[in-house]
Amino acid sequence: LPVPIKVGNDAIAVITSPDLELPAQTAQQVCDLFNSTQYSFVIPDKLSGTYDFFIEVCGDGVDANLQGIEGFADDNALIDTMSEATNSIGWVGVGALPNTPKVNVVTIDGVNPQTAPSVAGYAFFRPLYMYFDDAATADADQKNLIKNYLCGLLGSQGQKIVGDVGYLPLSVAEISAETATLSC
Repeated sequence: LPVPIKVGNDAIAVITSPDLELPAQTAQQVCDLFNSTQYSFVIPDKLSGTYDFFIEVCGDGVDANLQGIEGFADDNALIDTMSEATNSIGWVGVGALPNTPKVNVVTIDGVNPQTAPSVAGYAFFRPLYMYFDDAATADADQKNLIKNYLCGLLGSQGQKIVGDVGYLPLSVAEISAETATLSC
């Protein structure tokens, strides 16, 4: 079986069109917004993990309410469309939002995922994994190469890259657990 290695964290940002500034919301209020017909929706493609994760948090009612809406496979296209829309809400991985003033980011449960130093307790937060084959039948040289790459990603330079591309670096405790799994 593939071995999961946590390399970072991701947060989903709920965003609105420039004309729509929502006050801070609770996670339940956000889910309720997507169960309403009050707004137009600009959402990720339904085959994406970002879509699936949001539905896991908000439930199948939101999924049913969004049926028939064409989602975006490209985060930049989603943000560009949202920036020109009116009265619209949607969501995107926070990594797609570095320093963009094109859309508004909604604060949820007191956390703005784009600016908060920690998203602990944030409902729309998920781990970011890379997987590798550690089976006895896997090529030993290839396994070594992959493990070295992952160990590098868990080091200070690797975690800097994780942050530079818009994801959230791991805590010291998380890094320690993952490096122990890999025997870094």
